[in-house]
Amino acid sequence: GGSASYDFNKDAENVHLWTLNFSASAIPVTSISQKYTEGKLSKITSFDENENKVITYTDLSGNIILKKVQEAAAASLTQEHSGWVCTYYVYDDFGLLRFIITPKAVKYLDGNGWNLTQSIIDEVCFRYQYDEKGRVITKKQPGAGEQVVVYDKKERPILSQDANQK
Repeated sequence: GGSASYDFNKDAENVHLWTLNFSASAIPVTSISQKYTEGKLSKITSFDENENKVITYTDLSGNIILKKVQEAAAASLTQEHSGWVCTYYVYDDFGLLRFIITPKAVKYLDGNGWNLTQSIIDEVCFRYQYDEKGRVITKKQPGAGEQVVVYDKKERPILSQDANQK
């Protein structure tokens, strides 16, 4: 458990680079060829409590971009996504977490040209929206409706409403 190794990403690992347009309804975009070039991400390799390998890729701002947890036997692992449980984290231009692309979504995208759609987001991704002060105002969990948060003038959350309460 307690040891970790530090390195940088390699081209062969194919860590996808996601872009996000500046609008509340924007969907993260990547493609089969849109990837971080070698050395752009720091990489920490460690082991979890079950002795499965865990690889975390972080950008220069300190944001986690991809976390891979070993799923297959070590001999059958690839450098890419196969054999791993992969979670992508997508940030906006302000460094705020906007989407968590879950392992179920990554598995689908890996076999379908990396085209993320609204229905995939609604069913298997987390989504967050923020106000101008950087506070979460909308949260969306996989398969559930949106949760809205309202703040008072002292920036305290005073109302939290899920889709069933609307």
